[in-house]
Amino acid sequence: MSARRAIRQRVRGLALGLVVPLVAPAAGESRDVGSLGDARVVEAAYERWSARGAPAGDPELFHRIDRGLVRSSIDDLVAKGEALFFEETFDGNGRTCGSCHRATNNFTIDPEFIATLPPDDPLFVAETNPDLAENFENPVLMREFGLIVENVDGFDDLENKFTMRGVPHVFAQALSIAPSDFDSSGGGDVPPFHRTGWSGDGAPGNGTLREFALGAVRQHFTRTLAREIRVDFRPPTDPELDALEAFQLSLGRQEELDLFSLALGDPEVKAGRDLFIGAGKCFSCHSHGGANADFVDPSGTLNVNFDTGVEDIEHPADATGEPRPRDGGFGVEPHPLGGFGDGRFNTPSIVEAADTPPFFHHNVFATIEETVEFYASDAFNDSPSGTIVDGITLTDPEIRRIALFLRAINALENIRSAIDLQERAKPVRDVGRLLVVALSDIEDAIGVLGEKGLHTTAVLHLTLARGFTELASESEDVAERNALIDESLAELAKARKWVQFRGSVVADDRGQSAKQVRESVLSVTPNPGSGPRTLSFPVDRTSHVVVEVFDVRGRLVATPFAGTLNAGSHTITWDGRSRAGTPVRPGLYFSRVRGAAGTDAVRFVVLDR
Repeated sequence: MSARRAIRQRVRGLALGLVVPLVAPAAGESRDVGSLGDARVVEAAYERWSARGAPAGDPELFHRIDRGLVRSSIDDLVAKGEALFFEETFDGNGRTCGSCHRATNNFTIDPEFIATLPPDDPLFVAETNPDLAENFENPVLMREFGLIVENVDGFDDLENKFTMRGVPHVFAQALSIAPSDFDSSGGGDVPPFHRTGWSGDGAPGNGTLREFALGAVRQHFTRTLAREIRVDFRPPTDPELDALEAFQLSLGRQEELDLFSLALGDPEVKAGRDLFIGAGKCFSCHSHGGANADFVDPSGTLNVNFDTGVEDIEHPADATGEPRPRDGGFGVEPHPLGGFGDGRFNTPSIVEAADTPPFFHHNVFATIEETVEFYASDAFNDSPSGTIVDGITLTDPEIRRIALFLRAINALENIRSAIDLQERAKPVRDVGRLLVVALSDIEDAIGVLGEKGLHTTAVLHLTLARGFTELASESEDVAERNALIDESLAELAKARKWVQFRGSVVADDRGQSAKQVRESVLSVTPNPGSGPRTLSFPVDRTSHVVVEVFDVRGRLVATPFAGTLNAGSHTITWDGRSRAGTPVRPGLYFSRVRGAAGTDAVRFVVLDR
């Protein structure tokens, strides 16, 4: 298989989970299996904790390591935790941690993803197990809004005492679980010692990430509503809790962004970043786009709960008539307006927000734009949190710019993750999981940028990266696979460059010399249209030029021109046919011109004849 061959159909079943499952090796067989978790993250956090001599990062796991209670290497611990996360049912109803935290869906679930699952998926156990038919899940709200039943305030009244919450992603937890004393709900020596769950108190006991699995298994894995230990489920053992915690800590970003120095190429995105830091007042509670409060701790390492008033706004789920009691948030004391808690909820990281909808603890908003708009609403400005920041006023264009900025940093994180996964896949023999999740990261980047027509040239490079990654995932030849991964990595690097440096002085696509990147010097007309197209572009000096057309999945459709052109403006006609001579189908396409001056690309739409 050559990297130049037409890119084949995407890996089938991508949306349904991991293509290559974790399988124990046969006796005497050694398997080199790539892990989604990155042990380097945990090792670095432990080294920082050891150097400080204080419980920074995660004290539970690191204390246990220091006391010699953890007997596995970090690599083995993370790999074991991954296997438990995706495979272990704890003798329960068939669910695993991965039933709700899907690796190929950003470790979360949403209505669109849920609709792709087969009827016998363990997520739907309430629809197939008569013992769980009532007061365990609400299938209507799960399927339509991605809401899961949580008995966070106790199991003493299952019919009336529950909340309906979305599934949060589990990225960058190593950066977001240290609580602050500011809101008097944990911090210092007061439990909960970690911020877990939407209310920030999702773990039992002392409320550590390590103990979170104890509550999750009892809540979601049980065979019956009696939730009897060793009858309806078995609790995780100490070594299993260590491994699950290590795996979760290994996921996502290893460090916070620096928004002050982050290069961003699009003027609207730059303006959105400035609004995020300034007039939008987002930075105060989401320092550098993370989950920690800058106004509490300028180093941005402490997480705070807030009452934003979002629980008071109208929710589309209520139109179904299905029960959805008020969610009281943190704590178990009765709230004056209903529910149990003090009305405050955990601050999530928003670097990963744009591709993890719906938003807020109850999935009330479907888009990142709606979510930003909420913070300029009366509902927020009249809330306790709105009072803290003295209100927020944003115009519609400012809301749009902040949302574009969030899309851009989300795409950059997708690209970072896809690069990391593929680089870790190269020396590994069994790479299926790594490449499948890298594919989902690439697709997410395409989605969050493409939905708003942002960075079209970057989207082209991402589609090409996706194609090379698909081919790599299908190749059984290690050398060929790694060559395809290298092609994908090169396209990802180009995509990142266009997001960060469009219109700036950067190295060209071959990394040779600094140059001014030009925006859209290539044009395609008519656009949209059908039949032949005119492709116009300048050439700055006599050189070999190649003009190509790709479909939206990165497959080479046609090469209208390949040859030498003199300096000046040029026009090439493409007949609208594929390399096989047949008219291309209606849809979205990309045209790319490559020459001595570098690469440029634009997208265009082919209409039905």
